[in-house]
Amino acid sequence: MTKPDPTTETYDQFAAQIAERFWETDLTHIWEEFCDFIPNQWGILDVGCGPGRDAAQFRARGFRVVGMDLSFGMLLEAARRAPGNYIAADMTAMPFNSFSFDAAWANASLLHLPRRAAPGVLAWIHTLLQPGGVLYLSLKQGEGEIWEEREGRRFFTFYQTDEIIQLLEKAGFNLLKIWTEPAESVNWLNTFSKKS
Repeated sequence: MTKPDPTTETYDQFAAQIAERFWETDLTHIWEEFCDFIPNQWGILDVGCGPGRDAAQFRARGFRVVGMDLSFGMLLEAARRAPGNYIAADMTAMPFNSFSFDAAWANASLLHLPRRAAPGVLAWIHTLLQPGGVLYLSLKQGEGEIWEEREGRRFFTFYQTDEIIQLLEKAGFNLLKIWTEPAESVNWLNTFSKKS
């Protein structure tokens, strides 16, 4: 069995603390705008679902959701906090068939991958979506790749606006909206795009 990477180990070890810290973060304006793009009852894949906060929001709005995460600790938190359909899987090898979902939600998840892995993951998400499927993607704004020492070690890749647009277009998505939102120590780049 492959040894978990330090980022996954951190999320396993500190799952409860991390989940508690982010559980009350209110993304209502983004959740609602995302849902406006997709008909009710459509199937959503929550890529890197963490403790299930966003999945719970979509279920409450009437959507069918599959939450996916590599961290068993986070999946246990999700099962406890927001019972639903969850699966342990790696973003770089997602165990789903083509056209399995109508929308994908990738909130603060792809930023834990090396930059070189992003094109392949976005291309696979494109394959998993039905024609016209919608993707929400959020990443940290900045330059480079770093290891952050906080409650263990976590890997982060930072992106610029033009780079995200190019990645989405190359993966076969049409950009619907891109905007920046400030946070405590970093700006977040947010996008809505549609499978072309």
